[in-house]
Amino acid sequence: YLQHYRKIGVKKIFIEAEVDELYPDSFIDLRTWLGAKLMTTPEMDVQSAIAEFMRGFYGAAAEPMTRYLNCLEERMKEEKRPLSKAFVPTRKFLDKRFFEETGAMLDEAEKAIADDPRRLLNVQQERLVIDIACLNIFKPHDPAVLKRMQENLDRFGEKYFAPSYWKNSVRNH
Repeated sequence: YLQHYRKIGVKKIFIEAEVDELYPDSFIDLRTWLGAKLMTTPEMDVQSAIAEFMRGFYGAAAEPMTRYLNCLEERMKEEKRPLSKAFVPTRKFLDKRFFEETGAMLDEAEKAIADDPRRLLNVQQERLVIDIACLNIFKPHDPAVLKRMQENLDRFGEKYFAPSYWKNSVRNH
């Protein structure tokens, strides 16, 4: 959108982006980083910038994480309603095949960076989004997925929120 706004002569824009403490979005860090880059250089090649981010943020897991991003983008196109109007459990693309494919890509990414704790956390943050969706759609809940989700949710909260807020407010809900 920023590239379009520049073409039509927009000089200033206000952007607000929030991180939901219990239902995180996919690729929050990519969205933030790319948005900042586009604010300073709206004519940049977005695909090259995404590739640069993936290499830097995911290291040896860049290739499976790029496939994961592409899979998300392709599968979301299957939803005819705006995603904001499609309650997660009713989204058509969130089927068994989706969770199997994305799970395999995330497993591959985690394996590629098993010895890189910082980047492993980045991948686990993306898995958190998938686990939350999976647990909202399929019942009964898988205890292993619940445990992994809680661990990754704690890491997510520690990354984005002040300790006093996370430990005293959100975790007690």
